[in-house]
Amino acid sequence: MSHRKTVIEPSPGLTVLVGPNNCGKSALVAALQILCHNENSTYVKRHGTKECAVVVHTSEGHVIEWRRKTSPRYLINGTEHSRLGNAGIPAELHPLLRLPVVADDADDSFDVHFGSQKSPIFLLNSKAGAAAKFFASSSDAIRLLEMQQRHKEKVTEGRRQHQRLEADAAIVSAELKVLEATVPVDVELSGLETEFARLNGIQSEIEALTRSEFELVDRLEQANRYKVERDALSRLTTPPVLEDEAPLERSSEQIEAALQSTARLQAECRSLGELQTPPQLADEAGIDRLAEQLDATARQIDVLARQRAALEGLASPPVLEDAIALEATVRQIEQAAIRVDSTAARCHGLNPLTPPPELHSVDELERRLAQIDEQRGRVEAQEENLVATTGLVPLPPLENESELDVTVDQLTTLLRQAADLAETCIEAQAQLSAVATELRHAAQGETCPTCGQAFDADRLLEATVGGLGGHAHG
Repeated sequence: MSHRKTVIEPSPGLTVLVGPNNCGKSALVAALQILCHNENSTYVKRHGTKECAVVVHTSEGHVIEWRRKTSPRYLINGTEHSRLGNAGIPAELHPLLRLPVVADDADDSFDVHFGSQKSPIFLLNSKAGAAAKFFASSSDAIRLLEMQQRHKEKVTEGRRQHQRLEADAAIVSAELKVLEATVPVDVELSGLETEFARLNGIQSEIEALTRSEFELVDRLEQANRYKVERDALSRLTTPPVLEDEAPLERSSEQIEAALQSTARLQAECRSLGELQTPPQLADEAGIDRLAEQLDATARQIDVLARQRAALEGLASPPVLEDAIALEATVRQIEQAAIRVDSTAARCHGLNPLTPPPELHSVDELERRLAQIDEQRGRVEAQEENLVATTGLVPLPPLENESELDVTVDQLTTLLRQAADLAETCIEAQAQLSAVATELRHAAQGETCPTCGQAFDADRLLEATVGGLGGHAHG
């Protein structure tokens, strides 16, 4: 408590601290005792501080710290030791600090490093036996006895180890006698290993020479080929100067494009040729209405039959004063009988009729119209290509007329094919007009089975040609 921060550098010899009473000399001794034994230290913390510490630097370079905040803890060379309790010290403290309490054989201990301030007459107030034990401890007699006992133990252990080693040596000698016969084999094996290594080296040299031979043969063959090529090339003359090939390349590209377009148009014509004319549809509106009327009449007849069956079991009704309702019922029955006769006659007349033909899907017609429109667009593009090809400038004269004749024949064939395609386009246009007429005729009076709206043939054709789809459900 009397030291805020005190640092003492001991001298190489003896260090003596002097000063008046209550200046803190005994506090330094108490601090060292607490560092060595971790005794009760609840009184050592200075008022107003949170922590107190005792730090010792030894000549060997060790740093030993004792700190207390709420409980004591040690820091030995940077390693923290906490939760020690009162009088608890780390195991490595005294081997580094070398200020332990000395104990004798009777488990008595003496603090030979610190003297008590409250017992100034040292050992004079003790018994002779205690003083003798102290002097024996301070003169290291006990250490000598311990060393003598330890020497005896080492001698005993050495004798046991000597006996064990002699037994092991006997076993090893017996094994060596057995292995002496293998010495010639070992020498012969060493010679064979040397010979094997030499043969492996020779084999590697043979393989290297074989690879070198193959490489030389390949190079000779390559040199002969080069010589033959050089002889063949030496007889060649300088090639003539070529004319400008750009116009010919453009013509070839145009011809190739025309061939591709022709092949595409032929495929489209074959696809259009497979199409069939849709069948003529009959007017189903009247048949549907007649069928609905027949169903309603049949239901009404069924109701009247059930009413008649229910009325047959009734007794004669009493005489009613008011007969107006009965007269109305009679009139309704008479009218129903008339309608039943009329319906029966109509059913008799409809029995010979055949069922109406099955309608084709309108989606299929829309798809075919879309295909026809697509084919028409391709035909128009082909006509534009033909017009562009017709306006081309004539080709420059060629030296080789046979190639020109072949090119002219190909061009003539292409023109003939283009004329055939134009006729095909005209036929496709006629087919498209016929399909449009049939579609308008089929859509008259028809309604969509999904949404119930009437089909508009013109709108359907315009939507199909414009690529926007067919009938739109409302």
